[in-house]
Amino acid sequence: MQVFKLFLKILKKRLAPALLFTGIFILILASISASSSQSETYEPSELRLAIFDEDNTEASKLAIKYISKGNEIIKIDNDDDKLLDALYYTTIHYSITVNKGFEEKLSRGETDDLFTVKFVHENYSNALADSKMNEYVKTVSAYIKIGQDIETASKSAADTLSKHTKVTYQQDTKSADEIMAMFFQYLPYVLFSAIISALGPVLIVMERKEVKDRTHCSSLKPSNETLGKLLGAAVFVAADWAVFMIAGTVISGNSYAGKALYAVANSVIYALISAGIALLVATLVSNDNVLNVIIQVFGLGSSFLCGVFVPQEFLGSRVLTAAKVLPAYWYIKANNSIFSMSDVVFSKTEILKCFCIEGIFAVIVFAAAFTAVKMSRRSKKM
Repeated sequence: MQVFKLFLKILKKRLAPALLFTGIFILILASISASSSQSETYEPSELRLAIFDEDNTEASKLAIKYISKGNEIIKIDNDDDKLLDALYYTTIHYSITVNKGFEEKLSRGETDDLFTVKFVHENYSNALADSKMNEYVKTVSAYIKIGQDIETASKSAADTLSKHTKVTYQQDTKSADEIMAMFFQYLPYVLFSAIISALGPVLIVMERKEVKDRTHCSSLKPSNETLGKLLGAAVFVAADWAVFMIAGTVISGNSYAGKALYAVANSVIYALISAGIALLVATLVSNDNVLNVIIQVFGLGSSFLCGVFVPQEFLGSRVLTAAKVLPAYWYIKANNSIFSMSDVVFSKTEILKCFCIEGIFAVIVFAAAFTAVKMSRRSKKM
């Protein structure tokens, strides 16, 4: 019990890295989930325009009326200096002048030199205004070609172009199952990093001479000392795993039922493997900096090789063959089957096979860790 209390006391001071990994992971997935569930309706942008009519005809007035619709018209003198100032300070986005002879040219089917425009920089506002003017002119010209006079054609064009269809586009919407699949897909890297980054330093501290001497002052048996460490590690791993599981239900908006229970079991086995690796590494390493290197090399390396960050279907056969010696490969293989990802169908037999192989990894890692602990104690006694 004394070792367990000491373990928890040291753990409190080493929780920052684990909390950082956990918090960042949850925030990223929560933001992806929120953005993927949003749908938006297209709304045209409102432009600030200065419009001048030098033709002053019925056709030019109808053109100005159409162009003004949906935009804000700014009243300003038709003076180059004032217009340039207004454009520079974005008082207006665009200046449009309907040139003299607009009605006459348009009635003859001419579409060049109908407008004079002024702007400072090329941007979407200019393109939008140009598009609206060109759309109007082409529509009027089309009505003129079928025999309508310029005034009737202008009214017909304005009426036709005023009809809009409400456009709603859906962003890459993901279902609750897809979000949960994505959650468990990235969980191995974060779970491993969170456990190792917190558990490793605690175990390293507890192996220091001053801490060991303090522990051995009592009549505590070595077996009870080991049991206390394991109990402390188990409490931390269980608590960290539980936080991730709660986050998974909140982010996906779905409970763990049906196939998702296999994913939960998969994560439990991988958490045990991560705890075993932490125990093994802490026995072999006595420096926190070296531990951080191992976290990055093993955590990131296995994630890239085994299909955490890049789907296994895109990895080469040689890469996948090499990855089979890592537990993350079998975790992802099981996850693909559970959620039918990467064109893999759900197979209970395949999933249980992956669980068994992961279980073997866990046994090997813990056996290696306990062996390393015994060898370390023997070497210190000698």
